[in-house]
Amino acid sequence: MSGSISTEAANGRAAVIGIDIGGERVKSVIMVAGRIIDRSIRLRDAPITAMLPPLIEAAIRDHGVTAAGIGIAGLVDHPRGRFVWGPHLSDTGVDVSGLLRPLLDSSVVDNDANCAAYAEWVMGAAVGRRVALTISVGTGIGAGLVVDGEIWRGAGFAGEVGHMQIGGGDLECPCGRHGCWETMVSGRQLGIAAARLGLEPTAEALARSAAGGSPRAIAALRLAGGWLGVGVANLMLVLDPDVVVVAGGVSLAGDLILDAARDRIASGLPGRGHRPEVDLVNASDGRWAAAIGAAHLAAEHRSSGALHDRGDE
Repeated sequence: MSGSISTEAANGRAAVIGIDIGGERVKSVIMVAGRIIDRSIRLRDAPITAMLPPLIEAAIRDHGVTAAGIGIAGLVDHPRGRFVWGPHLSDTGVDVSGLLRPLLDSSVVDNDANCAAYAEWVMGAAVGRRVALTISVGTGIGAGLVVDGEIWRGAGFAGEVGHMQIGGGDLECPCGRHGCWETMVSGRQLGIAAARLGLEPTAEALARSAAGGSPRAIAALRLAGGWLGVGVANLMLVLDPDVVVVAGGVSLAGDLILDAARDRIASGLPGRGHRPEVDLVNASDGRWAAAIGAAHLAAEHRSSGALHDRGDE
């Protein structure tokens, strides 16, 4: 962030901040009138209560931010602005809206995958789609569903798809169970695969190695892509979307992982040939989608005085 208030803010075009709090990293974007003017990424090295206020204060000081959207990986009580629990975070029961109330005119809190899904529907790979499913594959896996422009939350906590049990693997999931989808394909698992190849233990390092032609890295991504396809096919059967978007850090692997997922869907989806083809595509701004979506939700919340889906009425 810069050391002085941005020109846009100085001219009265108020800025918003969107923040994506993931299992390992915190990403933030500053947006003015739908345009991103700044973005940053850092390791998540403190609890939400210690990390969030200084980040917001800096955004207010440097960009004149007046509203914030916060996307968090895990269970989020969206109407009350509370983070409830997540397997990749040590925080529980955090009143995020209350934490930010002394600092900002307006804030909205949501699950990070919901934020990513909304970003892709507003300005990304799901524009114009009626039933748009976004799978966010980062440290874990989450899903967001936008139907006719509205985020679908079920009774409140829909989208925790990373904990569908789809395999018999011996790796324990951070949720405490075995066989969860995210033990087969997630940023964490791709990092483990990278470490086995002597690389930096990150999905990004594995993707770079595969892009450079490493047969072992390519094989690791194709294996993960196959498991991605298994879970996506299950969700297609239940939700019947007209597009599936893959967001999060794993999207950096692009078609190296998506082609394997498409092959698995093609070979394993019941009724194939008798149902419409569903596009499986990368997010337009993969690992930034959740932060961007949070910023859009913040701007809407500030303008309307009510959450996008009227969840707080």
